[in-house]
Amino acid sequence: MNRPIWFEGDVPPEKVPEKYRLDRAFIPKARYIDAEFQKLEVDKMFTHTWQIACRVEELPDVGCFVEYEIGKFSILLVRESKSEIRAYHNACRHRGTRLARGRGRVGSLICPFHGWRWNLDGSIRLVLDREEFVPRSDDDLGLVRVRAEQWGGFVFINLDPEAVPLLEYLDPVARIFAPFQLENFRYRWGKGIIAPCNWKTAMDAFLEAYHVAGTHPQLFRLDKSDDRLAALKELDGRAWAPTTVYERHAHYSALGPKSGSSRTDGKDPARKAGD
Repeated sequence: MNRPIWFEGDVPPEKVPEKYRLDRAFIPKARYIDAEFQKLEVDKMFTHTWQIACRVEELPDVGCFVEYEIGKFSILLVRESKSEIRAYHNACRHRGTRLARGRGRVGSLICPFHGWRWNLDGSIRLVLDREEFVPRSDDDLGLVRVRAEQWGGFVFINLDPEAVPLLEYLDPVARIFAPFQLENFRYRWGKGIIAPCNWKTAMDAFLEAYHVAGTHPQLFRLDKSDDRLAALKELDGRAWAPTTVYERHAHYSALGPKSGSSRTDGKDPARKAGD
């Protein structure tokens, strides 16, 4: 179902504080600059939604790990075995020290503060001078697991133990994108930056293709022979085009609301204005 941009979910509009309330034309700037609203996003959204944490091929060998951060949370994704990738809260069960940063490969997970150690399956392996502590079962001392599921070669995590299964959450995207066989793609490299802006400002351009014809005309042209385009028509309101990169002439096509379409001829980046 297509929802207008002022849709507030199950919350009656009068329950939404006026400074955050959406209307037909504008998004209040408070949603981008208000610390209270950011806290609501973390508490109500980021802790209850499935999020891409890494690609499967980023964890090629047993013991490989990747740290994923969202808000105040640090999640550690670890390849436990050839067939199993697990996710844990990246915190020692003793004092909460972060166990690992970035990415790497280990034989076990070791707290850098007091040396407590865990197996890759999250079970406790060593507590120094354990006899000096109040008795606790091994189950009590195991790392806290985070839900992790896979689709299309991506590893997703969800901080909500009661969240719906990943494929149910993704429907119908997983079914529609099945012909692209994303699980056969391979991650080659990545670059991360810290931008001085709200996360929504950074993400806005990646949620629309309206800017592509004007900003990136040299990057692609539509491959009209690709029959997978028909499958994507089900994603009404989204834009997609199989591409050939670095062509001198580009074409842009988009499926718009109500199944409308638009098309513009690409610009030749080699030509100067007025030619």
